[in-house]
Amino acid sequence: MNKELEAAATALNQWILEQDEVKEYLTLKKEIALHPDLNEMETQLKSLQKEIIQTKDQGLDTDELEKTYARLKETFYAHPLINNYIQALEACDNLLSIINQTINQQIQE
Repeated sequence: MNKELEAAATALNQWILEQDEVKEYLTLKKEIALHPDLNEMETQLKSLQKEIIQTKDQGLDTDELEKTYARLKETFYAHPLINNYIQALEACDNLLSIINQTINQQIQE
């Protein structure tokens, strides 16, 4: 990578990191990491997902597992930190999508 391209990429990265959406996302990510109960719930959700798939693959009933998963998922996503994190993540995705579209449009001109 030439130095000019590297400098432009570094400047864009720095600009992105300075955006309010990204700052909020990074702050919430750190806050969530400080809550072991949230990390444990996320781990349980992933485990239940795998268990549901494996149980379905065996041709067995998954109703109880799916109910347990749904209850835990509702509790997890209802937590204010997780709710705010999801919103911040979506805002970051929108920002990056706009940047990507702008770059692609300029390339095609």
